[in-house]
Amino acid sequence: MNPFGIFVCILWGTVALFSVLSFVTVVHNNRRNLKRAQAVVIGKNVSPSGRTSTARSSDAKTDYIILFSIGGVTRSLFAGQALYTDLQVGDHGTLSYRDGRVVGFTRAA
Repeated sequence: MNPFGIFVCILWGTVALFSVLSFVTVVHNNRRNLKRAQAVVIGKNVSPSGRTSTARSSDAKTDYIILFSIGGVTRSLFAGQALYTDLQVGDHGTLSYRDGRVVGFTRAA
C-alpha cells in the first residue's frame, strides 16, 4: 500500500475514491493563494448581492465590501458581516485575503 493511502467513501449509493495526497494538494494550493499585505481601511459599503432565489425582500442577501489601501492602490474586497462590523475607517494592520475575499485582518499595535 502506498504511504498516502486511498479512502473509499459511500455517498448516496455511489462509491467515491479519495486520496490523501489529493486532499493535501488542495489544502496546500489554498494556502499558497493566500496573500498578506499591510493595509489601511479607507471605506466600507453594503449592497444587495442579488443572489436571492425568491422575490421577498426579507430573503435578500447582502454583500459586505471593505475598501483597503494596499501600497497606495485601492482594492475592494468582500468580507463577512462580523469583520465588516468590527473594522472602522482608518484601521491599519496586516490584511490576509484570497480570491477577492478578506480572510483576516490584524490591527497594528
